[in-house]
Amino acid sequence: MSKDVDVWLKLACECGVEVIEYYQNVLVGQEQYHVLPISVIEAKSLTKLVLEGFIKIDPIFMNYSIKCLSLRVLSLSRVVLGDERAINHLISLCPLLEYITLESCYVLSFGGCMQELMKSIRISGLQKLKSVAVLKLFL
Repeated sequence: MSKDVDVWLKLACECGVEVIEYYQNVLVGQEQYHVLPISVIEAKSLTKLVLEGFIKIDPIFMNYSIKCLSLRVLSLSRVVLGDERAINHLISLCPLLEYITLESCYVLSFGGCMQELMKSIRISGLQKLKSVAVLKLFL
């Protein structure tokens, strides 16, 4: 099913979609999360990205320097970050962000086997930023 979601997300991004709200509330095989496809970060028309559930932002995003010039709203809830620097890098790719919400986001540690709550975030250079909400909920 995750391959079908990848195809759907890629098609939506190629068709100029402005809003993606992706909720993954079921476990996906052994890894237990769906890796967000690169096509989402490459979407030039995307203004709002909401990710919730068993979704992983892979360290491969660290190799990308594509600017998300349209993204204004970023909301991540119960998302797994493959690297502790991934969220900072993702935010740095979106210079026009106005609203950021991070709720119970996790970072892989100890060789990618264990998850721990994200402990820090660095935000700088976002001149249009209006609101940041960082929530730690224990589920």
